[in-house]
Amino acid sequence: MKQFYKLVFIFVVIIFSSHTVLAQGVTPSATLSVSNHFASNDTVYFDIVIEQSVSSLKPTYLSHSEFVFDFDEAQFTNPTVGVATHSNGDFYSTITTTSGAQNIMYDYGTVPTIGEVGPNSNRIIVDLAAPNFNESNSSDFDAKIAKIDKDADQILGRIFISGYNGGTNNVGLTWVTTGAENEMRTQVSSFDNSTYDSEHINLTYTAIGDLMEEVLVDAKIMLEGPFNGTDMNTDLNDLNLIPLSHPYSVAPWSYDGTEQVAAIPNANVVDWVYICLREADGPVPSATPNSIIARRAAFLLKDGSIVDLDGVSLVSFGFISPHYHDLFIEVYHRNHIPVVSATAISHHATGSYDYDFTTSISTVYNGAAGGKSLNGKGGMVTGDVNGDGEVLGSDRNQWVGANGGSGVYSNADMNMDGEVLGSDANQWKPNNGIVKQIP
Repeated sequence: MKQFYKLVFIFVVIIFSSHTVLAQGVTPSATLSVSNHFASNDTVYFDIVIEQSVSSLKPTYLSHSEFVFDFDEAQFTNPTVGVATHSNGDFYSTITTTSGAQNIMYDYGTVPTIGEVGPNSNRIIVDLAAPNFNESNSSDFDAKIAKIDKDADQILGRIFISGYNGGTNNVGLTWVTTGAENEMRTQVSSFDNSTYDSEHINLTYTAIGDLMEEVLVDAKIMLEGPFNGTDMNTDLNDLNLIPLSHPYSVAPWSYDGTEQVAAIPNANVVDWVYICLREADGPVPSATPNSIIARRAAFLLKDGSIVDLDGVSLVSFGFISPHYHDLFIEVYHRNHIPVVSATAISHHATGSYDYDFTTSISTVYNGAAGGKSLNGKGGMVTGDVNGDGEVLGSDRNQWVGANGGSGVYSNADMNMDGEVLGSDANQWKPNNGIVKQIP
């Protein structure tokens, strides 16, 4: 029979007060949920999140609280639990006080342990203590006690459980909301900010889903512009023209990611690319723009490898919700026609997702209609100067306006050698009329 542990997270607020009567008035209400629920190596992480109900007539000023969970003990070997504090040691570093301060200290008071006997047996207990405040000074309360704003998710802290053996992507994490008088159960209390008494608030709970997955992508593709017959030239890198921040924040990409580096990390970097993952239950035509689940800017190396910001690692899309259908990868470059994989990307035994466009033009959806065979390698068509997915006269017009530029990082530099010259127009001419084949 499957056994379960109960996890108990107790937030203890120590208050020196003569008040014993609960605050009068309407009781606050809030919703509890878990986010960023993922596994890394042999450790499971999750964030406890509270959201003040919009309909609540009183704010929540966080007081003594307990968070209790069941989990599937069979999926762990000698589990231990802890609180993943932030670098400054604070637990509630993202919570804002009434006075607008952050990084307030709700630090745990003892090392987390697993109870061995009594009602706390097989329960993991984390004791936390808030800073004391001076009841005769309301500004001291405002500066030290967390206020949960309405309709705003607030992360109360990140918990980890070690010893995960990777059994399934559902570790049985569930809220415990009932129990006998001598048993722990999930409760959140709120101060009254005038009397400083506290009371349990009304709670609702969001079901806890499966573990999120870190998606690592190992992909390769060639660009026609800098292609030299074998691999790609790195002229822009050699001339120190590649920007340290990705160039896809502007239209038509309008990507709001913040990827940037202190220095270009690898001498083999050709340029930045922008990649998206689409999830679809079917072939490529079903992978519409609404199916995009993740986006990243990354570096393209001369051999076609797409790598993360360190210039070496596979591209990480972070931890995203579990996906149950096929994933397709699409690649954008600022002056090449974008492409999407002709088939779903493969889930490798090591955990990464692999797709190699360079094996042949057939790896590009609709083949030569939207891509180009570069000495047998699948590649992207150059000449899309304005990035609209088509090579047309409007692109040549932009080249005309930039012609003669030297030492520039320009979309009109179609062969990507740092200069805008007639050689770029020569690359545009045979591609005139080619249109992207992405759904």
